[in-house]
Amino acid sequence: MCYAKVQVNWTYSFGDLVKSQTVVEESEREVPASSDRRKFPPDILELIRAKNAALRRASAYPTPEYRSRARALQREVKARVREFPK
Repeated sequence: MCYAKVQVNWTYSFGDLVKSQTVVEESEREVPASSDRRKFPPDILELIRAKNAALRRASAYPTPEYRSRARALQREVKARVREFPK
């Protein structure tokens, strides 16, 4: 068996580290401590939970039935949230 020898150079300058930290800080955004989903009623919150479960299921087991159900729930949640008063 033949193995190739690979040498990795892990030397970074302090400037490189500062640049990468700046990029991360610039891409951060502030998120409120409690978004409380605009105080949606319980039926919409239950629908959102069902949608999230369906998306996880479709991701783990990508059958046409699971993907179709996830898409249908996404459309339903979107419609219900749109009609909810702001």
